[in-house]
Amino acid sequence: WGPYLHETLTASIERSLATLPLPRTLSSIALTSLQVGSRPPFLLSGSAAACLGPPPHERPGAAAVVELELDTPDAHCELEFRFANLASRPRLRLSRPRLRGTLRLHWEWIREYPYIGRVRYTFLQPPSFDAGLEPLGGVDVTQLPAVGPFIFDLVRGNLLSSCVAPSWVETDLRLKSPHQTPTPQPSHAAAAALSAAAA
Repeated sequence: WGPYLHETLTASIERSLATLPLPRTLSSIALTSLQVGSRPPFLLSGSAAACLGPPPHERPGAAAVVELELDTPDAHCELEFRFANLASRPRLRLSRPRLRGTLRLHWEWIREYPYIGRVRYTFLQPPSFDAGLEPLGGVDVTQLPAVGPFIFDLVRGNLLSSCVAPSWVETDLRLKSPHQTPTPQPSHAAAAALSAAAA
């Protein structure tokens, strides 16, 4: 998955949490940890075409629409809840997320590794999303009046609201892990073949 995906998902979830209208008893919700998991999404279908890459510096690129399904047993995130009238800060773990939706991708080709530079993506409609809920600490926030229903709505879709059109999530695949080893650069013929395949 790579550190760029972890970084962009963290930023996207934090933006969604920052713009949520909260119940009166809640002061804030913070993302305290995120593990994206080791299993990549399964592509159910897709189509792609050559085009200019993302602005503002448009280069040769491609766009794709893919239907994907994600089920990652080792993925999880933890949320911390701050209440106006409660000293403790209970947490909630969301584990084994399951997601299915249609994603629009837009990227640019580059000559050097990893051959794709700037990428942006968005879900065309809110994806179906579910996850296991595990309260952490002495307070089960899912059982609190007003807060419990809010949390279930949060898990069903609000957590990913900043990933849904017309919003885009942007990243750059050149922000690679120090453990990644660059591979040889493709020849001009190989780069042309990649562009032709995308078309």
